[in-house]
Amino acid sequence: MELKFLTLLSEQEINYQVLLQKRLGKTKLRWYHTLLFIRTFRKLSKEIEVLRNLDPKKVEESPNCTIRRPEDIDSISYGAMVELQILFQNPGDRDIGELITEQIAISCYESHTKKDFDSDSEEFKKFRILVSEQDVVYMLGLHNWVHEQVEACIEKWNRLFKEVRTYDQDWDNAGGSAMDKFNILNTIKKICTSFNLTYYQALQVSYGLSQANSLSEATRYYIQDKMRIAIEARMKAKQQS
Repeated sequence: MELKFLTLLSEQEINYQVLLQKRLGKTKLRWYHTLLFIRTFRKLSKEIEVLRNLDPKKVEESPNCTIRRPEDIDSISYGAMVELQILFQNPGDRDIGELITEQIAISCYESHTKKDFDSDSEEFKKFRILVSEQDVVYMLGLHNWVHEQVEACIEKWNRLFKEVRTYDQDWDNAGGSAMDKFNILNTIKKICTSFNLTYYQALQVSYGLSQANSLSEATRYYIQDKMRIAIEARMKAKQQS
């Protein structure tokens, strides 16, 4: 059973007529299609029974999966990771099958095709179709890997940045948090400056490298702030003595 049928399978009442039409690729069945119809229906019923008894969140990766995934989610490009996180946070009105297909396609496009990520390209659209035509169980296992990787990645970098975060009461009182909306733009600017890259090239830098670069700068500011506090404390102590 292909991933593209997942939305139909997830409905409380399965529409076998629509499912059979999509599986057979026919909107009208003639009398001479009877034998094909019966065979397909029996096979479909068995597959649906197996899938209905699956817990999708417990499906593990299969070694038979032909979609090549990255070693870890940090290795996908910054541009891909930004789109992937946006998709996780705001799936919009996508149905479950479309959402899983899109998330897998974004995560695995570069590792599978060895090409730069561009969600508007014809190559990416073709790859998305390829993903949708894969075995649904294999894709559920792959999607669970992607989901776990994204959550762990976000948690890891949030923890690392929190360790070197500097607090400025005046900045906070003045509404400095409003600058958070420019985080993506600022990160791209940092990549361009640090590695002398164009905007498009910056989007192809791995997410792990982009975050490490930003963490390096944040750590520098953190150390400078600690030094400033220490110097001010010494000066104040001298004035009081």
